[in-house]
Amino acid sequence: MKKICNIFLGLILVAIFIINLKWGNNDHLVSYDGIELDYIKATVVDIVDETLDYPYNSKPVGIQNIKAKIRKTGEIVDVENKLEASHSVLVKKNDKVILAKSRNPHHNSETFYRMYNYDRSFSTILWMGLFIIFIALVAGSRGIKSTIALVISIYIILFFDISLIMNGFNNIVITILTVILCTIYSTLILYGYSKMSLINMISVSVSFVFVSILVKLMSIGLNISGYNLENVGELILVIGKVWKLNIENLLFSTVAISALGASMDVSVSIASALREIQSLNKEVSSKKLFKSGMSIGRDIIGTMVNTLVFAFIGSSLVSIMIFILHGTNTFNRVVSSDFFAVEITKALIGISVVIIMVPVTSFIASKIYNENSFFKHIK
Repeated sequence: MKKICNIFLGLILVAIFIINLKWGNNDHLVSYDGIELDYIKATVVDIVDETLDYPYNSKPVGIQNIKAKIRKTGEIVDVENKLEASHSVLVKKNDKVILAKSRNPHHNSETFYRMYNYDRSFSTILWMGLFIIFIALVAGSRGIKSTIALVISIYIILFFDISLIMNGFNNIVITILTVILCTIYSTLILYGYSKMSLINMISVSVSFVFVSILVKLMSIGLNISGYNLENVGELILVIGKVWKLNIENLLFSTVAISALGASMDVSVSIASALREIQSLNKEVSSKKLFKSGMSIGRDIIGTMVNTLVFAFIGSSLVSIMIFILHGTNTFNRVVSSDFFAVEITKALIGISVVIIMVPVTSFIASKIYNENSFFKHIK
């Protein structure tokens, strides 16, 4: 049975890869006005001239006229690198970079290149490799398993969730499926085909159905949607009418993925504790297990709420400083801003997920761990 399940799970990952080939986005895009966009790797071969300034000890601003060699074709192209306070990519000879190539095919205009950013692909892979080695040395096989689970979850989010959502599939349905798939693979890799895995899969799935309702109610109450998310204007500009992305429901997708880690953490903590209680007392009743789960969950809520709130404040620190500098430090101005509405939604939903997970996981665990349950044959 386990072998059949493993084959089925493997086929799902293959199916996700095929889905991405058919619907996935790539480096070649068309913006709202028909301009073709490509992002290509290149190497800086010469700095022709540059005019730079460092106002107020900030990043350099000005212009660099450079020549870059496209690594795929070997073509040498001219690039005007504009350095601004909001986007300053100062390059030097032999730097590996990513160029944004744009062309309007309807007007037969010449191809234009601009500096997008440094090419961080190699260094990112290198640091990820070192991170995996570090986990393996400290946590052993469990650390390697957690890394594999994380990689598969990211794979599902990128190739399944984002690919289908950008092509007009229902955001809520696809994101709930993504959450369920990530939970299934993570728990099975870490805990195998066990009662704890079953508890986590069921509790997370049930909880996120409630979360979808809660997000909808909050979006109506606060009058916000995906259109209020940061950088959504740039997203609309780039995808234009080519993609079928439902931006309005994008808020749920961002909130759900953000809360997924916390939900699995709470579920595992409660399920693991109740498993230990049941192993010490085989005759413990479902009612007592549920009460124990609720008691443990209350302690978890106390610390987890702090964790989520501090994460919210830390990630929003710069934005809060900008509000203060712009004179928007009055209560009404701050709480009425799009930024605050979206961030408070994320924080409250994250906390709500933790709270919902406690009774849901406690109830499901109390039934599954019971010696007379239908699942008693599972370890």
